[in-house]
Amino acid sequence: MHIFGLSPRTPHLLGPLAFLRIFLLVSLCGVLGSCGGSGAECSDADGDGYFSVLCGGDDCDDSDPRIHPGALEVCDPDFVDEDCDPSTLGDEDRDRDGFLATTCGNYQPNGTLLTGDDCDDTNPDVHPNQAEVCNGIDDNCDGRIDEGLRFEAWVDNDGDGYGAAGTSPTPECPGTPNFAYNALDCDDKNAQIVPGAIRCVSDSPNDPGAFDACEAGTWAPGVCANQATCITQPAGHGICTF
Repeated sequence: MHIFGLSPRTPHLLGPLAFLRIFLLVSLCGVLGSCGGSGAECSDADGDGYFSVLCGGDDCDDSDPRIHPGALEVCDPDFVDEDCDPSTLGDEDRDRDGFLATTCGNYQPNGTLLTGDDCDDTNPDVHPNQAEVCNGIDDNCDGRIDEGLRFEAWVDNDGDGYGAAGTSPTPECPGTPNFAYNALDCDDKNAQIVPGAIRCVSDSPNDPGAFDACEAGTWAPGVCANQATCITQPAGHGICTF
């Protein structure tokens, strides 16, 4: 094999100029990434000082001078691997809760995408280690909202603690205003009419004690005990009295 124009038959006792020639050419081989035309030509097309991975170098994108080993890894929507290290994801933590934003990430050698796990990097109370509370947001970044914390409740327009009968329930957080965990109110416009309340239905002398009782969300007919009279009250409900 000939190397730089020297033959195996070249005498081993070479003059100073020959040794200088060999030194210069070997140095040039290292810069160009190719020795004597054997093997793949190595290039630094983007001029960032790193050879392409296609020829055994470590520049994972030889078309972009901003991408090379040692470059600053940043968070970007395209998940570019600026430092050619898929394990580094950038350092965006705007809310300073110790968790990287999900906008930070890199594609791994197997094709999967590895990202940060802070689903709301503007709120320090939202991150994977946060306890979930009933507030309408995903506090612990598990992809679910208020899991296990909401219960069926019925609208309670009059705020008397009894939900309107005949309405459909919705999942609500405990303590949500104007909701109750039952549907027993037969008149959800009057806070004084609740299960057990009565209203007079007749003022006839022949039927002075007739009333309806609010039970289980409906008015049920009844009569005051011991011939007591149903007396109408200002709020529209009644009492039985002698």
